[in-house]
Amino acid sequence: MTVLTRVQLNEKLRGNSVLHQGRSLDVSIWRLRRLIEIDPSEPRYVQTVWGRGYVFVPHGEIGAAERGAMVAPGV
Repeated sequence: MTVLTRVQLNEKLRGNSVLHQGRSLDVSIWRLRRLIEIDPSEPRYVQTVWGRGYVFVPHGEIGAAERGAMVAPGV
């Protein structure tokens, strides 16, 4: 699994790495979780890797992000 940092996600979603929107990425992640998660407050598919970014876990294994995620090199 590959962790995407906030900068990488902003570059992919908005075409820039500037975090000028403050918490707009958090809102986007929250909306995505509301769409795909059974319980968005306990995400299984879009997991946070604290201090690093976010990772998609296709099979929804709880805690998988913390165990096996590597940071993506560049975008």
